Amino acid sequence: MDKKYQLRAKWSPADKSLLFHYPLGIQTKSDAAILAEALNVELLANLQLLGYRIETLKFSVDIDFESKEAEGRFPTLEREWRQIVDNSF
Repeated sequence: MDKKYQLRAKWSPADKSLLFHYPLGIQTKSDAAILAEALNVELLANLQLLGYRIETLKFSVDIDFESKEAEGRFPTLEREWRQIVDNSF
């Protein structure tokens, strides 16, 4: 699925922190805040202590447009996605 339909987090070497991308929709910025809370400084520090390179950290999850929970949260993206799906048959 196209990246614009994803909630994402990726390590930024320049900022030395995680950068977040949230899809266009109603209150999706709060979705990024939930992800940021889950991927907190303590988790990153623990991963480093276990020998992981946090500079390689990437996270993404796609919108499930067919779920009733997503209904109405991504109106612009949903219309676009439905056009793509309808034209693919």
